[in-house]
Amino acid sequence: MHRFSSMATGKYIRETLKFYKYIFIDEVSMMSEMFYKFFIVLKRMMPEIKFIIAGDFSQLLPVKDRIEDCNYKDSMALHELCDGNRLQLTKCRRSDATLYNMLLPENINNIKRKDFKNKMPP
Repeated sequence: MHRFSSMATGKYIRETLKFYKYIFIDEVSMMSEMFYKFFIVLKRMMPEIKFIIAGDFSQLLPVKDRIEDCNYKDSMALHELCDGNRLQLTKCRRSDATLYNMLLPENINNIKRKDFKNKMPP
């Protein structure tokens, strides 16, 4: 994102992106306010480009973001970039259900050492 946005000028964007239909963004929780602004301008310049954005807002926050405590997850900017489309996964397929459910935000403060008795080395 940094390199792409630093090379971007109006002419460069139009000439380069006229061949693209999609822009994929991963780790959206780490995307700072300046990139939301950049991609919104890009989307308004070229509304035919579709953004596919993935990530987990419960993970890392943007580094050195100018806006503190911004709720990007429910922002109008994200809504506009995705044309109002949003899919939220509710099942983790990377770990077993017990561990996944234990680490949900609503359960994290209730974890005890004994909960990991079969999962921790001696």
